[in-house]
Amino acid sequence: MIYPKKRLQVLSVPMKAIDYTSFASGMNTEVDENLLPHKVASLAFNYSSKSGALCSGIGFRDLHLPNKFSPTGERKIIHETISGFTGIWQLRFFSNITNERCDSLIVLTDEKAFKACQLFDISQYLDPIVVQEFQSIPSVINYRLNGEDILILASPKDDLTVWYPDTATVQPTFPNAPRILSCCLHYERLFAIDALKPDRLWFSDDLDPTNWNISLDDAGYIEMVDERGLMQKVISFMDYVFVFRDFGIAKISAYGEQANFSVSQLFTSSGKISSGSISICGDKILFLARDGLHYFNGTSADKITLGIESLFSGITNESTSSAYLEGKYYLACKMNFGDDMLVGCESYENGYTNNALLVLDINSGEYEVIRGVDIAGMTALQCGTLSKIALCFNGEYASKLGEITTGGMLFDEPLKKVWRSPKSNLGFPSRKKIVKEILVQSLYDITVEVNCDGIVKTFAVKGKNGASKIFPKMKGEIVQISFISCLANAKISRPQIVFGVL
Repeated sequence: MIYPKKRLQVLSVPMKAIDYTSFASGMNTEVDENLLPHKVASLAFNYSSKSGALCSGIGFRDLHLPNKFSPTGERKIIHETISGFTGIWQLRFFSNITNERCDSLIVLTDEKAFKACQLFDISQYLDPIVVQEFQSIPSVINYRLNGEDILILASPKDDLTVWYPDTATVQPTFPNAPRILSCCLHYERLFAIDALKPDRLWFSDDLDPTNWNISLDDAGYIEMVDERGLMQKVISFMDYVFVFRDFGIAKISAYGEQANFSVSQLFTSSGKISSGSISICGDKILFLARDGLHYFNGTSADKITLGIESLFSGITNESTSSAYLEGKYYLACKMNFGDDMLVGCESYENGYTNNALLVLDINSGEYEVIRGVDIAGMTALQCGTLSKIALCFNGEYASKLGEITTGGMLFDEPLKKVWRSPKSNLGFPSRKKIVKEILVQSLYDITVEVNCDGIVKTFAVKGKNGASKIFPKMKGEIVQISFISCLANAKISRPQIVFGVL
């Protein structure tokens, strides 16, 4: 008897597709990855995603300043003989001799010397300022004294010094002046935190920040001794003096006679405040505490929820630097990315001070995270047509003065760019998935990394105008995809993952 042959039954695997229609949702490190939408990154740095595509983010180049006799031209600031910089500021200065604005860039070198160059000029070089060597980074204050613009310099290890830029002379000694940790000008008085007694806030004589003789008519001081800790930074804001302490903020009403001064404590922080992060940003002050960013409006402080607060966990940010320019807050800090990558400065043999730059648009809430750059200090240069952030660096780039630009480069090196999806069950818990193909549009070469249950494969994708396909043929319950670029330029859009559910 002849029996009919049995046909083999082929198991049909239903295919699904997930579109990452836009990357504009940014990053979230707070929510469990399985609960995050697919288009929200679990990790992203050195990309800009505000357009919906992944594009080149912020970059850094050598500092250029305007050429005085060529409004559209610029000049690169040259400083080959300087091995490093520790501070950078802007001098706002009107010359009574030349009868013109002569704002200048001021820097402190690692050899403890001050140098300067005018913002609008033809010279490319930094010239020395005749000021004694400073042993620590000073507070630098612009002030007009007796009709002349001066620069006040004071640090925890150096005496109060006044430099007169019009005559290039210096007044180095002021009897009774304290060693100063931080200072600000407010209604013609200089308010200063005593570096040797940081629970004491000094104020100078009215109309004379160089007079520190204690009396009811001259100078004096205020002490704050409570659970909010020592004073860190003092600023003038909205007609008051605000003192940022280790764990709080105090407000001082300082009008008229010192006998009428009053102090009130406004805010207590659950984590220590980082003094270098404190910047006036329009009608508010932004600062970083151990639990994340906060803003202060002169009355109360509120936490800014960015969704990346865990990047600050376990970090002591004692060497932050910050600036504000054109609606954006710039914060150089240390972040805990919690991975095994070493990006840029993170691979330095001698370690790093800061490894990240956060750029926050305070109106829209959009932000970029730049990783792998060790920034020592920064300042906003604003004068006439000039508006930019100038920086100095630690480590490999310590001998450079830089500025923030676009293009995804760290001077001559492309910044490594990473966007990583959440680890996801793709909407089918406890089911194995077969990752059949991934489609992505990328104008430039990139690497696509696919992680299935801890097994990782990488695929090189050549840049082109149309979509590219890769075929991982990987199986697993939990899937994660990363888009990595090691070039300066990047433009990645409309990725799609096609998978089967077993």
